[in-house]
Amino acid sequence: MAKNDIKNSFLGVCPICRNKLNIKNSNVVNKQNFAYLYCVECKSCSSSVLLAIFPMKDGVVTTMGILTDIQRKEMDLVKKENFITENDVLDLYNYVNSSNSNKKHETKRKK
Repeated sequence: MAKNDIKNSFLGVCPICRNKLNIKNSNVVNKQNFAYLYCVECKSCSSSVLLAIFPMKDGVVTTMGILTDIQRKEMDLVKKENFITENDVLDLYNYVNSSNSNKKHETKRKK
């Protein structure tokens, strides 16, 4: 089996149209140690899959895929963006709660 045939077999099929995904329609998003993250576009239906591939030393390969609307050309933008931190989440939580609290007080005053 040729090298590309092996790679294609780990990509699987599109979860939308069930056509085979092709390595030619993919970009490596990230590579760390023994894990690879690919963004693969289905040329048949234009959907995309984020696919994590974990090749092991014994020849076993584990893959996990997530259907997404992001396109390969957008992946560079995503990679450059800052990640959301725990503090960002807490700040949003506090903001939403303070906004809701203010609305409750305004509603009580109007009655």
